[in-house]
Amino acid sequence: MTQDIELNFSGDIPKLMVGLSWDHNEVKVGVLDDSVVPHNLDLSCVVLTQGLQVKDIITPVDPKRDVYKNQIFHMGDHLSGGSDFEDEEIQVNFENLNADITGLAFVVSSNDRVKFADVTNGKCEFYDAASL
Repeated sequence: MTQDIELNFSGDIPKLMVGLSWDHNEVKVGVLDDSVVPHNLDLSCVVLTQGLQVKDIITPVDPKRDVYKNQIFHMGDHLSGGSDFEDEEIQVNFENLNADITGLAFVVSSNDRVKFADVTNGKCEFYDAASL
């Protein structure tokens, strides 16, 4: 499932928070095995330059905090969902972005082959990071 949404921000939103959350639900591992593992969704940020060329990809397991210090901050990987607030979160400080960054794309993926339709209360939301 792919959904493209273009967001345009005016200059009065200096910081953006992108939050991914989902309820803690589990999927059976095998047909004969009754083991279950929690769903593991991931939020990533694709950093784009002029002409929408991919410059970099920030993931929960490779948050590149030193590279994008004070620009783009990934809070880290959450493996099972069900947190009180966002399970995974990326914060963007527009005022500090390098001049060669002309766009950002946010990607939600699953590395346990679960269909997004089977994820309970899964949502990816965009907030003004100052006011939420």
